[in-house]
Amino acid sequence: MAVIGGGNSALEAVLDLLKMAAYVEMVSVTPLTGDPILIQKVVEAKNLTIYTEHQTEKILGESTVEGIVIKTLKQETLSN
Repeated sequence: MAVIGGGNSALEAVLDLLKMAAYVEMVSVTPLTGDPILIQKVVEAKNLTIYTEHQTEKILGESTVEGIVIKTLKQETLSN
């Protein structure tokens, strides 16, 4: 299961899915922007991976979703 977004609607969807799914992934272009209480509940979930600063590139599958392709938007920094 995957949820795309980082606001209240996405956070609530994640919390609902966590009750039914063995594992959930959350993808957000920005840092999570919802209510602090919802963010705290989501961040504490053990069966969830959160990808912030990531963009959904492609949805895989013909008649049903079989997967997604994401890419990072984080800039790499060079150090000396």
